[in-house]
Amino acid sequence: MSSTKTWDWWHGEVDWDTPAGRLLRSFFARLPTDRNFHFVLYGSAPLQLTLNRTWTSADVDFYSDDDEDYSEQIRRLGLAKGQADLYQEPGFRLSFRSTSQMAARAEVVH
Repeated sequence: MSSTKTWDWWHGEVDWDTPAGRLLRSFFARLPTDRNFHFVLYGSAPLQLTLNRTWTSADVDFYSDDDEDYSEQIRRLGLAKGQADLYQEPGFRLSFRSTSQMAARAEVVH
């Protein structure tokens, strides 16, 4: 991709059939259904899900707006570092600094 203009590449369509997408679907399917969750993905996972499925790393970084620590739940599900080649890395809001365009780029998935 040679363009630096965001209007050229940002299309916001989530490809759930990527390694990160499959890991997230597995995690989401095991969450309690009696409440709503709001997760923010950062690092390479959003790029893989929306721009180029070949951009991968070993982890899927995220935090939750409810500031709940999901580390133990992820470990119990076998999705933590050391348990899988691609693992889920829970963080906190302070782990990530976004751009002012984050809200415009966000994809809400229900």
